[in-house]
Amino acid sequence: MAQTEGHPDTICRLHLGLAEGLTEGLGGLTTERLTVKPARRAGCRLTVRRAAAEPRISV
Repeated sequence: MAQTEGHPDTICRLHLGLAEGLTEGLGGLTTERLTVKPARRAGCRLTVRRAAAEPRISV
């Protein structure tokens, strides 16, 4: 924990990037936001939603 205390923004960006990569890889999901809480207490919230369905095109 001592290594991360001076750089919470870096850790938050890492967590958000992991979430974005995961939702993109799974498909059908979008990472909407990461609500950051104090590092010592944890409890950050990640908001993920279903991606809008692609419109079907008939030719």
